Amino acid sequence: MKKTIIIAAMSLCAALFAVEFDLSKASIVMPKGKITLPQELAKKELELHLNLIAKERNPGEEYKFFIGKRPANAPKAGEYESYYVIDGKNVYFYGDDRGNLRNQRYGTLFALYTFLEKELGVLWPRPGTDWIACKERQTVTLPENKTVKFYPPLGMSALRVYGWGRITKYNHFAPEGLKLPVEEAKKRSDEEVLWRLRMRHMTREKFKYGHAYRDWQKRFLATNPEYFGLNPYGTRGLPKHQAEFVKLCLSNPKVVDQIIADWVAKGMPRYLNVCPNDGTPGYCFCKNCIKLDADLPGERFHKHKTDRFVWFWNRVAEKAVKLRKDVFLVTYIYSYYSQPPRREKFEYPDNMLCGMVPQLIEEASDQFEGWRKVGLKHCFFRPNYLHHRTVMSRGLDRFLYDTFQTGNTFCFHGVDYDALAGRRSQDLEYYVVGRLISNPDKKYEEIIDEYASAFGEAAPEIKKYYAGVRGRGEKELKKMIARIKKLNTSVLDDSHLGQFTAGGHSEKDLKNDLKILESGLNKNLTPAERKRLENIIIQVKHQIKTIQFMMAVEKNKNVEQKGRELIDFRVAHVNDIADDFGLIFGLGEKIYWEKVKFYQDEVIKSKKNPADPAAGWRASFDFPGLGDWRRRQAFEKITDKTASFDKFAVELKPHPEKQTIGIWRQGI
Repeated sequence: MKKTIIIAAMSLCAALFAVEFDLSKASIVMPKGKITLPQELAKKELELHLNLIAKERNPGEEYKFFIGKRPANAPKAGEYESYYVIDGKNVYFYGDDRGNLRNQRYGTLFALYTFLEKELGVLWPRPGTDWIACKERQTVTLPENKTVKFYPPLGMSALRVYGWGRITKYNHFAPEGLKLPVEEAKKRSDEEVLWRLRMRHMTREKFKYGHAYRDWQKRFLATNPEYFGLNPYGTRGLPKHQAEFVKLCLSNPKVVDQIIADWVAKGMPRYLNVCPNDGTPGYCFCKNCIKLDADLPGERFHKHKTDRFVWFWNRVAEKAVKLRKDVFLVTYIYSYYSQPPRREKFEYPDNMLCGMVPQLIEEASDQFEGWRKVGLKHCFFRPNYLHHRTVMSRGLDRFLYDTFQTGNTFCFHGVDYDALAGRRSQDLEYYVVGRLISNPDKKYEEIIDEYASAFGEAAPEIKKYYAGVRGRGEKELKKMIARIKKLNTSVLDDSHLGQFTAGGHSEKDLKNDLKILESGLNKNLTPAERKRLENIIIQVKHQIKTIQFMMAVEKNKNVEQKGRELIDFRVAHVNDIADDFGLIFGLGEKIYWEKVKFYQDEVIKSKKNPADPAAGWRASFDFPGLGDWRRRQAFEKITDKTASFDKFAVELKPHPEKQTIGIWRQGI
């Protein structure tokens, strides 16, 4: 009895110190004088969300939202900090708004989003207004006094939202009705940038990195050919179409001098980018570079180049620290230099910042620990997991959660996820990563429940659907990892694995998915919830049409008919599917559409300039007829194991890819 009385008393106190805040009557008060970009965005976003939640509004003077104002006695906002303060019938949003368009901080805006999420239960499972998940109501019960701070938990919070800016590169591969107008691509890009803000992503530690020597061949090949890798046939540099992937002669001290000279000319910024250029061709075979390697007997040339790179980074650091003691050399741990060195160690560990591009995730812990033993102190997680070129779902949301947590255990400088243009089939994957970036302590089940809640009473059906997709995707992933280990080979990164988990879904699987989702339509849903569920259903129907087409091509039966049916479906639902169809036709499904006569006649051959950016060389694997990583083994069996890649890079001219049918479903 006594315990019951105490609980009742606590409930009464909570009620006494709470305010029934009328959202329909609340007004928005802007600061006097100059208004910052985050404050202006906060006003627009607050108006949008209030109209969605409270519907009909009649703002007055009793309830007020103050944008960009700090109330008396409230804490001052430090760097990158955001605050919302509830004081009776007044709510204040403020924070660090310093910066400009190139380097903006969003303190006030992030304060608003934190309030919308924590006090009004708003979620943003996908970009776009239709995917703002909120409960309609006129009033909300708020505590009479409350102060909440948000601070970006990661030093780097980079999630590359799709990439619509590259739309024109592949747009000509799409049939009429599926080509994406530039203005529509910009609209989608803007929506996704806004979504990233809604998820409160902010990088506190900014530094430039990426392939550092892409222009070096243009700058120096004519005057200083000794800067570049010597191939086995006595020449340096790469063919013009591969110039951006040129490799350096790392043993040449003049290369170090040039890097330092370029850095000094830029004013010696704290971060010095020394990331190697991507791709296989061009590695140096000169005797001095070969001496830097720690190859094992009989090991192929490209297997392990880490030692030469660590030695080289040490030489650059040796000179850089004499000019600026706190310099950070930024580089990748990736490709043929992903595994820890066998002989070298970091001589200047306090001055090295490495972006870890993981391979097989169960090896990631050993990989991180191995680098720590050679002196790695500072790193960031730089996966390519979100690269995906097909419309099929992958089921890798839990995989992404687990790999994030593994990376976050070792990485002190945050994350940078690379990606391609938008795939609606990846929305849950993006949501998982997006939520983790600003909430790294969230449990996986919490995030899935959040996403499913956007579908109201159909949440169980959504969770059941994704559980099925996830189970098949993870099963396919395990099979491929086992196959890779059996072959005793490796991959550049897990983006190549995730690309093929999409092949684990049969037409029967997808039709069962459809039944699960359609049963959710019988639930009591709001118009917004129903619209979201119907959109997921369209995505699954689209996948069924796609797999029917692919199977027709593989069986060489009804190819033209199934191709027409798929294109007609895509045109009819182009806005619902909302994909970058140029990329789909030009890369993801290219090998299939090459077998469709009407597509080749109407789309490809009808173009005056059918230049195929996907044809010719593949930067990472060089020989175009081989395609992806799974063909490396076959390539090495028919070519010289020491110089095979460079031989083709030097002697062959680019030509259209010749690929076989069925690789999408066969995986490896």
